[in-house]
Amino acid sequence: RRVHGGSTKMQPPDRRPTPPKHSPLLSPKNPPRIVQDDSWTPLGDSVASDSLKQILLSVKIADVIAKQIQRGVISAKANDTIGPVCKLLAENSIRSMPVFSSDESETLVGVVDFADVAAHVVKYTQEHQTQIILTDGHDFVESAGSLPVSEAIDQSHRNPTVLISQDASLLEAARTFSNKPRPRQLIVVRGDASNPVQRRQDVAAVLPPSILLKAMFDVVAANPSLLPNSVFSKTVSALKIGSKPVISVVKTQTVLEALDTMYQSKISGVAVLDDVSHTLVGNVSMSDIRHVFKKKQFATLINSCWQFIVESRLESIDETFPVYAVRDSTTLNDVAGKALATHVQHLYVVDNKMTAVKVLTLTDLLGVVVRETDGGDASPR
Repeated sequence: RRVHGGSTKMQPPDRRPTPPKHSPLLSPKNPPRIVQDDSWTPLGDSVASDSLKQILLSVKIADVIAKQIQRGVISAKANDTIGPVCKLLAENSIRSMPVFSSDESETLVGVVDFADVAAHVVKYTQEHQTQIILTDGHDFVESAGSLPVSEAIDQSHRNPTVLISQDASLLEAARTFSNKPRPRQLIVVRGDASNPVQRRQDVAAVLPPSILLKAMFDVVAANPSLLPNSVFSKTVSALKIGSKPVISVVKTQTVLEALDTMYQSKISGVAVLDDVSHTLVGNVSMSDIRHVFKKKQFATLINSCWQFIVESRLESIDETFPVYAVRDSTTLNDVAGKALATHVQHLYVVDNKMTAVKVLTLTDLLGVVVRETDGGDASPR
């Protein structure tokens, strides 16, 4: 564990689904809307100020996740098996949870998320008869899912354990997300985050980047005077954000192939392209595996990416069908709103031919807020 920024780093039957009648990229049936939940506390106009930086320094992490802290953290023990842990993640619609030792001390040993589980699935299926195991979901759970969750911790090699105090400011949290090693979530502790030993009673909550971005978005919405002169009014092009090249698969490749591409590239999501035009048609991420475990439909991992995208999200088309594409001319405020409304971790910057030219992650968005607002060392990737 390291101290950084005030924090401690601890081929199946061809069943072709009917595609949606509208574009899943730029023209949802209804405008995206941010779905409220009880994992965060809206700030409203109680934090009115003339300075975005001043607000982000004055608001504490505990202020925006008060309900989550009160409810208590969902966690696992090191000897719990992967199958039930994945079910717990899926049923609670969360992407990660802390893992504690199985002895009486209940010491924090790490954090596990669906990216780690996906990496475990990739490795397991490469070592066994993939088609047979995935077709027989029960056999898959009994074998791959019976290993202790401690063996899945950071299997993705992109999931460091990073601690931060509940009394830290939103700006400090954004700094921690945007600086190396760019954690996918922060473990919020009640006491000293520099303490190398944390027990279950010390851990207050898990803070994903989406909750922090929601809080910032809420601040700007509640203080309209901030928008014209803030980083949120600037465009993707002006801010020079986004990563190249865009790592992708074509829509006829299997979900398992997409997961393998992510695992080999050490990323958590890939663009899905049309086979012929190579235009962007969607995205598959490590966290999508939660749908597989929630419904125990492991055979879907050998379905095509396009079939998986349509079938796994068909129920949400009428409300907020995932909108993956933005333009260089899109403002940061609109990018953040789109990411939050569609619950995605990746957005793609496309050109006029719908070709994905750059990818934006939530940590990219937090990083540019730090760079522009705080003058910190977060830089575009």
